[in-house]
Amino acid sequence: MKPACSSLAAVLAAVAVGACAETFCVKYHLNSSLADTVSSCSGRGLIDDSTLGLTEVVWIGPEIRHVYLGSPTLLKIPMPGGGDRWLTAHDFFGVSTMNSTVEVHGTESGATCCPAEFKPLATLQPLYWANLFAPPGAAPGEAYLIGTTGTDQSFGVYCRDAVIYKTTDGGSTWSSPAVLFKCSGNMTYHTAPTPVLVDSTGRLRRAYEVDGVQGAVLVSTKEPYTRATDLLNPETWEQSQALLWNKSAMVPASWGKSTFVWEEGNAVEGPNGEIYDILRIDGQTATAHNKAAITQLDLATNQLKFVKMIDFPSCPSKFVIRRDPDTKNYYTLSTDVTPEAVAIDTIYARNHLTLSVSNDLFNWQFCDTLLTDDTGFEPPDSARFTGFHYVDWQFDGADIVFAARTGYRGSNSFHNANRMTVKRETNYFDRCAFLSKYTEVGYGWCRPVVPWTNVGIVDSFAACAAACSAAGNCSSFARIDSGECALYQQPANNSSGESGVRCFKRNN
Repeated sequence: MKPACSSLAAVLAAVAVGACAETFCVKYHLNSSLADTVSSCSGRGLIDDSTLGLTEVVWIGPEIRHVYLGSPTLLKIPMPGGGDRWLTAHDFFGVSTMNSTVEVHGTESGATCCPAEFKPLATLQPLYWANLFAPPGAAPGEAYLIGTTGTDQSFGVYCRDAVIYKTTDGGSTWSSPAVLFKCSGNMTYHTAPTPVLVDSTGRLRRAYEVDGVQGAVLVSTKEPYTRATDLLNPETWEQSQALLWNKSAMVPASWGKSTFVWEEGNAVEGPNGEIYDILRIDGQTATAHNKAAITQLDLATNQLKFVKMIDFPSCPSKFVIRRDPDTKNYYTLSTDVTPEAVAIDTIYARNHLTLSVSNDLFNWQFCDTLLTDDTGFEPPDSARFTGFHYVDWQFDGADIVFAARTGYRGSNSFHNANRMTVKRETNYFDRCAFLSKYTEVGYGWCRPVVPWTNVGIVDSFAACAAACSAAGNCSSFARIDSGECALYQQPANNSSGESGVRCFKRNN
């Protein structure tokens, strides 16, 4: 058997001559003891002991070292020699961030994802909480990573700059970091891998937080992007005034008491050209869950203003919102709070990944469940040890391809991910299109029950809706996340409330 490689340089040299095994392992030393190492291993492909169809990009371990994988991001780019490459990147957290190291992995040029095998391409330092993007008209091989700086020691003083890197060869080599905005006092930068928006004017926009996570800001190019725009030049960019979190003014009294706060915003353009920053809400409770905050940029003053809190299918975890360029609908992949999580007090759970859609950013509809735990854990243990979260994703034709921070089969908690995984979800539009004919009633089986028909296992809620439409005498349907579909002759006026099941009724 060919040996695994013990450093990135060894991996890259060995890949060139085919000297490595299919699994490429880079070892990081946590201290002066050469025995105290963490391995970052890639190239293993589909997870064989899983039923979920997940491709493993990288595994971090052994888990006893308490170093974990964070900030997954992915992007497909054309390559200079022809064909496309899927790029991914991630950072580390736990007892060490490896001094804010980001690893970049990629497929062979022309490989289809997913499944696909990913190999290590580069490491960047210092870089943290970064996302991959390519501007309009990018040259083959061109991509950027934008995030923050920092070292392990910076957690004491907590001063991080906003920075950007560039590659022109498909991710193998990268520029030096360009500091766009320097940290100073409370103006230290926080973020996550959320999208770089190209708005209808051609400007690029990216959400950050400052003052811990108390202040929401947008950084933007001063002018519409052209191929002559130098994104590594700080003079290209400007920053909005910070909008500070104000719990008393922003949180409805009906939410009750909790340490609510926001973070990890998404820059999104509204249907009429509005520029929003939509942020995750931490501190969610049994009373107030599946929430997000909407702020809007005043284009005249470059000031963010609070708009409202909305119902949004996310627990206290990062989400990504993107707009379909054809239909103009908005989609998100997010880990929502289920009735089961409320009942067993696991609001934090990130083991239920869903696809949802909106036409206005304020009102969201569930389309489908994408991932649930298949380990056999009982619900409290599943919430504790399994997570499919911090998802970044891209449209790819009729499909969505996503990368997830994955705590799964060996992680010491859902939060402390031991893997990054990727997966292709096919026909996202069709999986949401049934919502034009059906309205969700709620969790659980439809009521009234009689008469009803069990049509067996179907692969999506859209397929269950299609079965209802084809039946002729069907007015409502319900489906379990695992696939079983039930059709009801009477219009549903209620549902039974069980987690993992949803009831829909046909519109009049």
